[in-house]
This record gives sequence, structure tokens and C-alpha cells, in this order.
Amino acid sequence: MLKKGKKRLPDFYSSDLKSELRRILDKQSRHYPEQLTADFIGQFDEKGKNEALRLFKDKLGVLSADNKGKDRKITAYNWRADAPEHKLELDVIAYVVADICNDIKKSSGYLGAISDRSKELQFANETVGQYLYRIITEKPGTSIRNTTFYRQDYIDEFETIWQKQSEYHKELTPELKKQIRDEIIFYQRRLKSQKALVSNCEFEKYHKAAPKSSPVFQEFRIWHKLNNITVTDKNTGEKRPLSLDEMNRLAEELSIKAGLSDKEVIHVLFGKKKGYELNFKKIEGNVTIAAIAAQLLEVVNVIDDKEYDMAKLPSEDIRLIITSCFKAHGFNENVLSEETTKKLWHLLYSYEGDNSRTGDESLIRLLSQICAFPEEYAQILSSVTFEDEYGSLSSRAMKKILPYLKEGNIYDKACLYAGTTTLIRRLRKKGMRKSL
Repeated sequence: MLKKGKKRLPDFYSSDLKSELRRILDKQSRHYPEQLTADFIGQFDEKGKNEALRLFKDKLGVLSADNKGKDRKITAYNWRADAPEHKLELDVIAYVVADICNDIKKSSGYLGAISDRSKELQFANETVGQYLYRIITEKPGTSIRNTTFYRQDYIDEFETIWQKQSEYHKELTPELKKQIRDEIIFYQRRLKSQKALVSNCEFEKYHKAAPKSSPVFQEFRIWHKLNNITVTDKNTGEKRPLSLDEMNRLAEELSIKAGLSDKEVIHVLFGKKKGYELNFKKIEGNVTIAAIAAQLLEVVNVIDDKEYDMAKLPSEDIRLIITSCFKAHGFNENVLSEETTKKLWHLLYSYEGDNSRTGDESLIRLLSQICAFPEEYAQILSSVTFEDEYGSLSSRAMKKILPYLKEGNIYDKACLYAGTTTLIRRLRKKGMRKSL
């Protein structure tokens, strides 16, 4: 697939990857019986990439083969293709085993187990009931209590049973099947909106508080924090708030980062100069946009065969890398614009699933349309999740206050300038002057 120019490889079932690992270790152990013993091989169960490499280093004194350069992905899979058939050097075996362990780790877990079972049903041409019956007859005493399948697997079982039994019972008509299937057994009403349970905004009486993951809340939180930062010159002891220029520079950096440590903030503001400290150890950034950008950067890594790391790149470079790649391949180059990221957030945040086997086919199709890239890349973006808590202010209130925060006003003053009368009354009760 890679030789044909395919950039993204399909995901594989955990069981298939484990089978590949067993085949490779079985083959290579015949060439290295003293090193790849049964005891050594047995230690790779549930191990990740780094743990696998550590086993080779600690037990055998073998380091992983070096694989760098533009064609490293082709080289890696060439080694994996050769491993079940031909003798490899021990350092190459270490690389291959660690690579497969990494893939297994990513595909394992609750959802991975469901996918594996669904695959077995299809290959064996079995229903859920037939599969479970086979399990408990082959291994009596096996618990099947938490053995879960895709919803579509249960629907397929219903269809198979109905089709067969309708041959013997004429009263099992297509009309009755539709009624029982769609209106009784597999009927799914839409989840009842929980909006009524969300608290009202502190300032806007008839407006609900906004989700913390919403873009407006994320920006609001950044500026609220920026106006409370003080910088201390450790040489003179002088303390001062950030200037408006410094706030804007930090806001730009935080706009696509999940957060910055105090050392990173000082580096952004003062470069390599030392002798400064902040009154915060960490400044939280735009967690929502950072989560979206991280997956978009992963798309770039897949397309261009790169290994870009969000944590090691300044915000300006992240934006440039993503937009340049998207433009070069004819995708939506404005994917990180305010308008597009708001669309992406709203879709990912509000999506409730569909009736496809995986439950996200519609989501992937819509993401593909927004970003103007193939669905194989939309699948990467579909994995983004957000915090599900709510703030205390509505979007309407925050949009009123935000311009005044951006002018360098602390929160209370910004609220006053925005004309939020509820806060004015509250501050007056605290004894603040009416002139404020």
C-alpha cells in the first residue's frame, strides 16, 4: 500500500496484530533459540513500545535498529513483511516487535475488544447467540456477562433469525418484522436534552451558561488569566502587570496551545533573558483548539511522513505547517480560522452517533466536508473529545465582557464597562464606590 503511494494505512484488529507478533517471534526464535526463549517471548503480553524495547535492552543487551529518513515507514513495514519468512538481525527484530506492540497498545481496550468480536462474527458467519454458545460450550464456566457487541451485530442477528423462522411461521410478515425491529426492540429515541439542568448565566438572566469547551469560553478564560499575571524582576524586586503588547503575544501563543508553564511564558516574553518570575506556575490555553490542531497536525504527519510534535513547536509554526500542507494538497487551508474551528467544535461536541456499525460514519463524512479532505483523514479528527462541564457565564455575556479584557482591564472592571448590572449591584454590596 505504501509503495502505491497510500499515505494512511488502515487500522487493524488487535487480534490480527497479536497473531502477527506470534508468527514473527515463532519464526525468529528458530534462528535465535538461546535469545528468544519461550520465557522471554511471554513477557511481551500487554507491553507497549518502550517497554518492549527495554526488554530487549535489559535481557539481551540489544538496542533497536536505527530507522530514519524519508522512507522510514516503508523500511519499517518491509522489515515486518520479511519477519515471518526470513531471518532478521536481532536489532531489527527489536524494532519490529516494539512497532507491533505499539500498534496493539493503540488498538486494545474496550472498543478494540468489541471490534475483534464483531470481526469474528463476520469471518465465521455467526450470529451473536451462536458465538456466545460456542464460547461457553468450548470453555465451560467462561463468563460472558460483559461480552458486548456493536448494535449492528444484534440487528444482523435479528434479521438472520427472522428470515429463517419466517420460512416456518407465515405470521412473521415483513410488516410485523418492521414493527418489532424498528418500534420495539431497536427503537432509539433521541436523548432528552439536558439543557434545562444547565445553570443560568450569572449576568444574563434568561441565558444558559456556556460549555467550558466552547471557543468563546476558552478565549475568555485566557484573557481573564492574562490580566491577573504579574511579572517580578528578581534583581530589583519590582512587580508589574503585563503590558498590552505582552498580553497579545501570549494570547497568540495560547490560542492553539493547551497551556504554557511559567518558564515557557517567560521565554515567549523575554527570550533567553533570566531573572524573571510569574505569580502562576502554569497558564491554561485554548484546550479546545489545541485538541483539534493536534489531530490536524497528525494528518500532516501521515501525509508528509513527518513527526511534528505540538509541544515542541511555537503556535506560529503549528499554524504555518498545517495551513501550508492543506493548501498544497487542495484541502481547506482556512481550517484553523475562527469560523471553521467553531464549526468543527460544534460538530464534534454535539454529535450523538448514528446507526452505522461504528456509530460515527456520519461524523466522519461531515468532518471530511468541512476540511475538504478524504474520510481517512477525517477519521483521525473524529477522535477528538472535549471536557463536558459548563462555566458560569453565557456566551452572550462573555462576548460583551471580552473586548474590555482585551484592553487590559481586570475582570471586575471589564464587567462594569460591559454594563453587566448584576455585577454592579454585587460589587456595591461589597462596599465599592458607585463611581466604579
